[in-house]
Amino acid sequence: MTISATPSFASKWLISHLPKFTEAHPDIELRVLATENLSNFQSDGVDIAVRQARPPFGPGLVADLLFEQEVVAVCNPSLLGRLPRKLAPEDLDRFTLLNDAHDLWPEFIERALKRPVPAILKRVRFSQTSLAIDAAIAGQGLAVASRFLVEQDLQAGRLLQAFDAVMRGALDFFVVTPRKPRHPTPTAMVREWLLAHSE
Repeated sequence: MTISATPSFASKWLISHLPKFTEAHPDIELRVLATENLSNFQSDGVDIAVRQARPPFGPGLVADLLFEQEVVAVCNPSLLGRLPRKLAPEDLDRFTLLNDAHDLWPEFIERALKRPVPAILKRVRFSQTSLAIDAAIAGQGLAVASRFLVEQDLQAGRLLQAFDAVMRGALDFFVVTPRKPRHPTPTAMVREWLLAHSE
């Protein structure tokens, strides 16, 4: 069984949950294809995909909502020093913003923090969300990411939510399968497992 997912989803969510799946289904061998490219179910041999998208999907596909995109700003607790545990919108100018390919910071500043985007921002850009999250864990600045991608780091204390404000994103995460899968039974089992662990 091949699962296609973005590198950030694979590294920040899927890998940590896989042991639960392999323990429950030792007879199913999973292959994780981590790529930003949209995989083709036929030519790439993909059985199931996790993608950030907006409906509708093609007529030959079945798509189930996995996670709504709730965007939060996060940082290493040590970055705040003696500041209050939650920042005010005007505190943003003091920090480096860790950006990824989705470039959500300008929208987050305007919609969630309800302030104009500063003319000058200290930014570091990364090609993947997971790298921006790792840089935030390392104390290099503030990152914005979907809450479910940083939930484990928040619970472990490696990150904290920097602002009370959150932003509802435009693209949610879906489990996508062909309407007529090559391997119906294991495809259904993986799909059901993913959806059960999104709660």
